Amino acid sequence: MRSPSLSSSVPFSLALLLSPPAFASAPEPAPLPEPAVPAPPLTEAAVWRDYGRSMRRLSRIIAWTEIAFPDLRLEVPVHGGDTDGIDALVFSWPVHLVGITTGRKDSAGASFFVEPAFPTNPFAARGLGGVRVWGASRIGLAFVLEGGGLAGTDGHGAFAGGGPAIGDRTGLIAFVVRRYFVFGADRWDFAIDIRPNWTLADLLGG
Repeated sequence: MRSPSLSSSVPFSLALLLSPPAFASAPEPAPLPEPAVPAPPLTEAAVWRDYGRSMRRLSRIIAWTEIAFPDLRLEVPVHGGDTDGIDALVFSWPVHLVGITTGRKDSAGASFFVEPAFPTNPFAARGLGGVRVWGASRIGLAFVLEGGGLAGTDGHGAFAGGGPAIGDRTGLIAFVVRRYFVFGADRWDFAIDIRPNWTLADLLGG
């Protein structure tokens, strides 16, 4: 029997050498990272814009808090000798529904509000509705004026009031004195009113 010659096995050996194994294939090159985009330079205008947005968010939170928690008003009779039991603390929730504001440094505005109120001595329930106007100067001195009508379990009539304030178009802190004209039970009340100039329409509208 004739054995295979070396020449017959050479082509097969060359084929093995010239055909690299599958595992020896070169890997795909890794993608290069995207070049970093440089941050825009921080300008004074951008700082003030961020500050304004932060203050707007803060005043919005304060406005919701002011609606949620009552104002405390001290109520006294118009005539000092009256003993009809109307020296009392009054819990009230003024809600300014809609309003307008104009001006930047010197500013002014007006709003329509409703106000549930509950005197404590004797206990009563009242509903007030009225208009508040205000003005503020560029140096922070301001004023408020308000008036409207009321109806309650202890009488009905009208009210008017106002007082000095400090603040600007974003909000006011005012010392407000009101006079209630209620038949047989005229009264004064006094309150420190802290209120951002947000209306309920502003808060719900975002």
